Amino acid sequence: MTVEQMRAYDRALCPTALLLPYGTWLSLKWYEWGKLNPARTIRGAKENAEFDRWLEELVPSLNAINCECHAKLVSLRYNR
Repeated sequence: MTVEQMRAYDRALCPTALLLPYGTWLSLKWYEWGKLNPARTIRGAKENAEFDRWLEELVPSLNAINCECHAKLVSLRYNR
């Protein structure tokens, strides 16, 4: 998607907040985690769980986020 398309998608998904900055931040965290775990080149269930644990240790308040937009993001990430 172009940036404009992504912003339109973000607005449709979550009209009160744009998700593009969050997506960018999350991608950077995956990159950081990958540098710390170079043997982990595949993102399967095990790697997602390890990444989630690492991220929770890094930024504990993320699990405290409880809003409709965050619930949508989680459901998209895990295909729920």
